[in-house]
Amino acid sequence: MRTHRQLMTGADDGTSDATNIVEMKGAAVSNDGSLHMMMEEAEGGDMAAVGNNMVMLQGMGVLPDAARKVLALDMIAQTVKGMKAMQERGLVQNDLKPQNMMLNKDGTVKIIDFGESRFVDDTTGVIPTAQEGEYNTTPGYEAPEHYDRGGTVDAKADTFALGGIIKVMLNPSMSEAATGSDLAPVSAMGRLTKALTDQDPAKRPSLDAVLMSSLLDQAAEAANPEDVKDLQKAAAEVNVALKGVKGSVSATDLKDNSPPGKYLDTMWAPFHEKGLREGAEVPLTALNTMVVKLDDYLRDTEAKLRTGPPGEAMEARESIDKAKKQRAFWMAEVNRQMEETRAEGRAEIEAVVNDEWAEMQVPDPDGGYMQLSDAVKLRDKQIAAIPAMQNAFYAKALADPAGAQAAMDDTNRTLNAMDAQIRAINAEILRLVGPKGRYVIAEAKLAEVAGRFGPSAKKATMPEAAAPDPLPPLPPESEGVIPEPPPLPEDKKKVDF
Repeated sequence: MRTHRQLMTGADDGTSDATNIVEMKGAAVSNDGSLHMMMEEAEGGDMAAVGNNMVMLQGMGVLPDAARKVLALDMIAQTVKGMKAMQERGLVQNDLKPQNMMLNKDGTVKIIDFGESRFVDDTTGVIPTAQEGEYNTTPGYEAPEHYDRGGTVDAKADTFALGGIIKVMLNPSMSEAATGSDLAPVSAMGRLTKALTDQDPAKRPSLDAVLMSSLLDQAAEAANPEDVKDLQKAAAEVNVALKGVKGSVSATDLKDNSPPGKYLDTMWAPFHEKGLREGAEVPLTALNTMVVKLDDYLRDTEAKLRTGPPGEAMEARESIDKAKKQRAFWMAEVNRQMEETRAEGRAEIEAVVNDEWAEMQVPDPDGGYMQLSDAVKLRDKQIAAIPAMQNAFYAKALADPAGAQAAMDDTNRTLNAMDAQIRAINAEILRLVGPKGRYVIAEAKLAEVAGRFGPSAKKATMPEAAAPDPLPPLPPESEGVIPEPPPLPEDKKKVDF
């Protein structure tokens, strides 16, 4: 707590802002006398879980590869900015990894967990020499100086960890084993990760150089910033929704298809022992991590087959055949249970929309209540009318350039009023459906936004209605101010007996 407070309040003027560092709200003592830190809520989960979710959705055709890469690079860029803020304040985090970066509901990355952190010594410029057992670091992300008892550890140790983070986040399967891989040095990613993980800390690049590297710079130039923001938000909403969706596995299936213990994902720790006895309900995304971990196991076993003694070849081949069958089982389970989730989610939405007792207040000048099913019809009618309204504006502007400003103002006032109604109706549906219905809506929205970055393998169904596109601005000499939309009403549901 002291470290975090010093990190957030000890900055000099002109240093980078701390947007990407988790906020501490305070502390509280529970009834048993234990002290608890209260942090800001990061509803989207950690970066490793988010990355795994995106890999799963990409495999199902919801998310194009280009969109997944944009999300990964954006999370990496935010991580670098958070590291820069820490570095300028003199802090070495010492255990940077995807599990120690959380995302909030709008897609902002927050660096967490300062239990291993140290502030740079003001006189020597380094923190104390590494000693055996002093740092609880994570294999794959720990710099050589962490286990060099005669070496010193400074901010360049975090820079080394960044190399591993980039390898994992941009790996097609989010495999943790990617931290030890050597990438093609001719690629932008290969050049950057090779420099970040140089054995000599002095040769590792600065964080400013990382932000200006061709990997991050080209990615920033290739995508529309507004599209990236929309993708961030849509992905964050999917991750929040996925946390509420549960899958299940029987004791027999878990026993027959689990990889060796050391390959089990940490997400399974709370469920595995109980699941082996009686089955378990688990986060649906945990099923997908089994695929990733079996990939790791297959890679390691196939390497032993190539390099091990001939006597072990038969055993290795049998292990590989078994792991491939286990992997196929988990892939089938993920797809089956996800399709069940979608079907049940669509049923939830349909039940809510067609509930004859469900009413909501309609945001219009006359106020009043409307049956929710009628409100949905109104929403769809308004969405369908938007292109015609925009075309009518263009026609008026061409026919009467002098009156273009007034025409734009009138059109935008109408669009803003319609937007308020559309948002209120969508919010009411979202409030009334269950976790699976919320996931279906969030997934469809992600598919719609992600489609701007490339083709998807399939179309999502039952999308949440999108807000109307703003009109393109007029030339500067006649550009007007688009009025703010009216405030949304409070959610209400009226039931008569």
